[in-house]
Amino acid sequence: MRLKEMRDVLLFSGQDGISFSDISQQALENLHDLVRILDMEGNVIYANRSLKSFVGADPTGTNCFFDEKNEAFVCKVPVSNQLNSKRRVIREKDIDGRKYSIQTSPVTDEKGNVVAVIEIYHDITREHNMYRDLFNHIRSMRDDISFARRIQQSLLPTKKQLTTLDFDYRYLSSEDLSGDIFDYFYLDEDHLAIYICDVMGKGISASMMTMFIRQSIRSLAMDYPSPAKLLGKLRENFSQLKLGADKYFTCFYAVYNRKNKRLTFANGGHNCQPALLREGKVEWIERPGLPISQLFLDVPYKEETLNLSEGDALLLYTDGIIEVQNKEGEQFGLERLEKILSVVIANHQISQALDEILYRVNRFCWGDTPDDIALVLMQVKKDSSEQE
Repeated sequence: MRLKEMRDVLLFSGQDGISFSDISQQALENLHDLVRILDMEGNVIYANRSLKSFVGADPTGTNCFFDEKNEAFVCKVPVSNQLNSKRRVIREKDIDGRKYSIQTSPVTDEKGNVVAVIEIYHDITREHNMYRDLFNHIRSMRDDISFARRIQQSLLPTKKQLTTLDFDYRYLSSEDLSGDIFDYFYLDEDHLAIYICDVMGKGISASMMTMFIRQSIRSLAMDYPSPAKLLGKLRENFSQLKLGADKYFTCFYAVYNRKNKRLTFANGGHNCQPALLREGKVEWIERPGLPISQLFLDVPYKEETLNLSEGDALLLYTDGIIEVQNKEGEQFGLERLEKILSVVIANHQISQALDEILYRVNRFCWGDTPDDIALVLMQVKKDSSEQE
């Protein structure tokens, strides 16, 4: 702002009608913000109506640096230390228990010399308090999420070497809370249940759903030894939650008989085909099925049986593996996964399959993995003493 323009703001033009200077002065007077103009000695040469009301007096003529009489005013609306600056300065200040954003702008003459400054005090107390409350709310929510994550992590099964089976897994969540869940546990001395589920969505709701799934399956497993019937009952229990059609999950559930090495399974819409590693090759278990959802309440699930042998391994996983993308937008896909598995089989390194998969996925991925990743490997072995 030039000196002449400043004068136009402060003085009426004297012409008939409403001049631009009239409008400018009225605009400053009607601003809710506190406005004042200081000369280079710190004297107030203009104060608008809002500032006068705030101070309780007309501060025009007050010297903000040296006027002891108006010390209270100086404390309320401190003068900027940017009087000689040729650039706009914005700072925040607490005044009488309220928070203000203060914008100080230079007023220059025709030669570019700073001859005055105009200061605008905008009350941001409400915004500041809202930001503070939001920050505290987010911090509290993050604490709750962290707590829920610890609970979720504690529910993961123990990596075990059992009498006839080896279990290993890798579990990575894209967010603090995951929508992937897997588990394995004994039904009785000879039968062991294993499953993997992928919940639609992420975050708190998906995490709560995984806890529902785990509790439901463990409570149903003894009464429903048939995988197909268990999935049907699980769907029935899920429908009673009345969560809506947009909430659903997939589940591959199997029961392993360690006496005859038979794996009986049913697929509840889990589109990540389990991989069977045996006889030096990879076989995909392609079995259709519908997700656990309120949309398919009357569709029965089917179960099948596989005969396994010593050395055979079953890989279960979620779509976070095959759907991860590189910088060209290409997905990792089943082909790459099959190549990795073929190599570990050929090198007799099935036990290292999970680490090799994650290594290749991390090299392929562009940025962070956008989805949760769960990998579970079950391998049949010779009888030996059980190690926990």
